[in-house]
Amino acid sequence: LWPAGTTYESVYPVTTAAQGFKFQTDLASSSGVTTNGTFYVRVRINNKFGTATDEVFETFIVTRSTTGVSTVKVINDIALYPNPATSNLNVVFDPSSDVKNIAIYSIIGRQMNAFRVTGNSSASLNLENLPSGIYFARLLNGNGDVVATKKFTKQ
Repeated sequence: LWPAGTTYESVYPVTTAAQGFKFQTDLASSSGVTTNGTFYVRVRINNKFGTATDEVFETFIVTRSTTGVSTVKVINDIALYPNPATSNLNVVFDPSSDVKNIAIYSIIGRQMNAFRVTGNSSASLNLENLPSGIYFARLLNGNGDVVATKKFTKQ
């Protein structure tokens, strides 16, 4: 964050006892922090203008870590039909994509169904138990990595 021992002072007048203290930090690489790890920020809060020497120290532990996924082969040649679907949805994909499973998710991200792919380039999914709405078909390879997601509508 800042070099060890660096002190920054900010004065925030408190007008009521109900006011709180807010602390915010930015650990994006644009803030100058380029390494991952745990950082400790020690904050001294005191009553600078009062007659008492009210003082408290708080230590905040902040962890910066990378987020991401491993490299995944993404396929763009996917056909879903008919769209909108009624009772069945056909999915056609590139055989080299190693698709092993297809999961169906609702618009709010809830998994509604999962299908094991038996063919190497297509699947026919039974949607009779799904209510009408907008869904996403997520195609997964043998390692469980998402190789494609495609939107469809169930009538």
